[in-house]
Amino acid sequence: MKSDEAGVRLYFDGGTFPLNPGHGGCGAVIIQENDEQSFSKYLGENITNNQAEYGGLILGLEKALEMNISSLEVKGDSELVICQVIGSYRCRNSGLRPLHRQAISLAKQFEHIHFDWIPREINKKADAAATEAIQSVLPQSKAIIPDNLPLCKAREGLKKRINHLNQQGDGAKFKEWIQLKSGRDQFSSLRGTRLHEAVPDSVLDAISQALIEDEQDLLDKSLRWYLRGLKPALAVKKARVDAEISANITRKKSAL
Repeated sequence: MKSDEAGVRLYFDGGTFPLNPGHGGCGAVIIQENDEQSFSKYLGENITNNQAEYGGLILGLEKALEMNISSLEVKGDSELVICQVIGSYRCRNSGLRPLHRQAISLAKQFEHIHFDWIPREINKKADAAATEAIQSVLPQSKAIIPDNLPLCKAREGLKKRINHLNQQGDGAKFKEWIQLKSGRDQFSSLRGTRLHEAVPDSVLDAISQALIEDEQDLLDKSLRWYLRGLKPALAVKKARVDAEISANITRKKSAL
């Protein structure tokens, strides 16, 4: 593969919903001069986030070849995918190897190609395309929790982390969500009616509607994180992150 500063740019992204693995979607955006084209693809169920990221890259490369583009500058926010494709990292995961080989094969068909990692905030268009792919199959994933809902004061002992996450929102790093731990507190024992009555009806309704059918067990967990001070949408995100970590631990134990 030759490397060059190409005039045509390809941005790619992929994601899963509601957890990782989950329903996978990928997106690619090709920009050349005054023309911009966006592509989305639903990848199916039980897709990992890294598989979805590779899906976005493959989708973009295929579309660029169909458009007879010979020189390409590829940009994505997945350090793993970028580094594996350029050879800085080895691809050891059996679920990624076929995708890695496909991406390499497509990349070799360009006269000039260059890969760059970019921060997530610069990759919003490709992220939106990936989200659109999931929403085309799962309309309930479109549920948006309003920003103007009432908030709770951040719990003592968690104030610094919670205020930081509320400011960063989806821009916060995954490890920052993992590092937020409540321990046992006054909200841990709240369940059912007592818990629901402690939350404003507008927040309870918004969070309930944002959770899909398979996620109803996350309702109480989301409400507790709301009471600890997270914004409603971020309380749901925190509950999903915790569920994802628990599921990964269970899978690893089952594999032993």
